[in-house]
Parts: sequence; C-alpha cells; structure tokens
Amino acid sequence: MKTWLSVGLAAVIVALLPLRPVASASTLNQSQRQTIAAAMGSSSAAQYCAGSDLQSAIEKGMIKTLVANDLGTSAMAQIDIADEAIRLAFFENLFADAFASCPGRARTLWRQMLEM
Repeated sequence: MKTWLSVGLAAVIVALLPLRPVASASTLNQSQRQTIAAAMGSSSAAQYCAGSDLQSAIEKGMIKTLVANDLGTSAMAQIDIADEAIRLAFFENLFADAFASCPGRARTLWRQMLEM
C-alpha cells in the first residue's frame, strides 16, 4: 500500500506540473501539512462516496484539494505520507468522512485498501 501511495503522489505531482512552477510556493510548517493532508482525506472520501473506485478517489481528492487551495507542486512534495502525523491526518479523515457519508459502501473500504 505504501508503494501505491508513493506512486499515486508522484502521479499527482506530475499532473500538476503545468499548473504552477515548483519554486512558487513557500515552505509549509507541520501544522499546515497536516491540515492539507486532512483536507485531502476528506476530499478523497467525498470522491469515494460519489462512486469512484478507491484509487481514483484518492488521486482526484488530492488534486482537488491542491487546486481548491491554490497550492503548487512544491506543496504536494512537502506532504510526505511516510510522516506518521501526515498519514494519520489523511487516513483519519478518509475513513471518518466515508463512514459518515456512505457507511454501506465504506464497510468495504479497508478490504479495498489492502487489495491495492
């Protein structure tokens, strides 16, 4: 799963390269990175509950969060899923929002994550 997330994050970064130059964003502090990761988790849950498969829901949720907050690729590069606080913020919001919004579908969320 960690490998898939790394590949997914890399794909998001590559997709956003034309949108904003890497040098344009400032360095984010830990609190800002956690807030962005939490928003990505919530946005991913919304995509998942709208019917997207889990992998594309996470990819779309990440991109939507970056675009909605006017963040560039350097901000995305700072969101390190290997950081426990970042990972926790992302997955807490993904699971909480999915179970709150679409509990029937969310019951299979963990299994789908393990199958990726």
